[in-house]
Amino acid sequence: MSTAGTPLYVSPSGDDAFDGVSSTSPFMTLSRAIEAASNYTAAVIHVAPGTYSGLKNTELDVNSHSLVCDVAGECTIDAAGSQRAITCANASTLSMLSSPPTISGFAFKAGAGTDGGQGSMVQVGSARVAFVACTFAHATTNAVVVTDDSAAVSFCNCTFSHNGLR
Repeated sequence: MSTAGTPLYVSPSGDDAFDGVSSTSPFMTLSRAIEAASNYTAAVIHVAPGTYSGLKNTELDVNSHSLVCDVAGECTIDAAGSQRAITCANASTLSMLSSPPTISGFAFKAGAGTDGGQGSMVQVGSARVAFVACTFAHATTNAVVVTDDSAAVSFCNCTFSHNGLR
């Protein structure tokens, strides 16, 4: 699984006014990094250890971009039981890539689905995406929901625990 792409950086101690192009000038929120990544066909968003929560760090559509936790297992996206953590939906961009975007090393916590409860933690539309060494825990309903038969989702060394079902 490749994580080639333009590097961008996020840290809890960053600032969304920064340019995010180095670890010394990281963005503070995941949404700002994803917005900046939209200028590239593919980007790798390097995420510093910490807990990311709130509206600018949840309900995210990662599109064709890889999210990589710089210290595996030390980056938590906490949906606080009130929203989805991420969505992987943009098939048109994803189909052009030779390998799927990778989401690596994250702990997804306490997701609550929107859209009638589908995809508590993560919702995948007609996307290609690879989850590597991620933990999905304490979703109020399903941890991951795939809503399109054309999706290609893979999980490698991931853990699912304490997730509800509807």
